[in-house]
Amino acid sequence: RLQARQGWAADDHSSHCVVVLNTELTPELLREGLARDLVRIVNDRRKEMNCDFTDRIRLGVVTDSEELRTAVRENEDYVRSETLAVEIQTQALESVEPATCDMAGNVVQLYVVTVAGD
Repeated sequence: RLQARQGWAADDHSSHCVVVLNTELTPELLREGLARDLVRIVNDRRKEMNCDFTDRIRLGVVTDSEELRTAVRENEDYVRSETLAVEIQTQALESVEPATCDMAGNVVQLYVVTVAGD
């Protein structure tokens, strides 16, 4: 019987293969997960706004959570590419109605506005 160490998962599905995974969640992995969650929420918001697939946006993410702000900062390139954001700010966007959402138990004000075509 295969016994994995703490922080690891292991399984031997057959006599020819053993799979071992590190299951430790580092702070960096947790922040990457927050960034991925943000991408999902922004893309849901884009759908609600009836954005075209190619529409570029400006994005404002306002929260009291330093962890969320750090997640956005560390993963900004990923968030931009996955949401087609030309700009990400950590403050309200003028003349844009925010959508309020919850991310990891934190309130986030999300500002999304399309920008003129390239």
